[in-house]
Amino acid sequence: MVGFTFVLVDEPSLKDLKNLELAMLKFLRYIGYIPEENPKNLGYRLLMECFLAHPNRAFTVDELLDLLSTNRPTLYNYLNKLKGYEVLDELQVEVEGLPEESAGRRTRKAYKLKFEDFRMAFNITLKKAEAVLEVYQQDLEHLSRLLKERY
Repeated sequence: MVGFTFVLVDEPSLKDLKNLELAMLKFLRYIGYIPEENPKNLGYRLLMECFLAHPNRAFTVDELLDLLSTNRPTLYNYLNKLKGYEVLDELQVEVEGLPEESAGRRTRKAYKLKFEDFRMAFNITLKKAEAVLEVYQQDLEHLSRLLKERY
């Protein structure tokens, strides 16, 4: 299983918020994807302006760099977080108009929203979180037994 960080916070439900931007910012902060001090950062823009605004589209890294006016390390930081949540598919896409010297390399790595649907993509993350919590529960029971044996 690939490791991922998923933050659980005890906060009120978002269901009463009617403003998409506010609700999404809170959700993304709740799960630890974006920092509280800079909520509309690159991570937010990557998800909202690219993958959620165009769920059927696969974006190459170069396209994302141009669209978001950022650098490769920062972009990959957020791509890797989304990959860790398993909400992105990584694929190879054909790229037209490449220089002649790249004749052997006509494909590029691209990313798109898994299932082309926000809810379904994040359901994988929730299933992973449930599995992790189940392991934690088993670990607590095991530690409790060990403590009883010792003390």
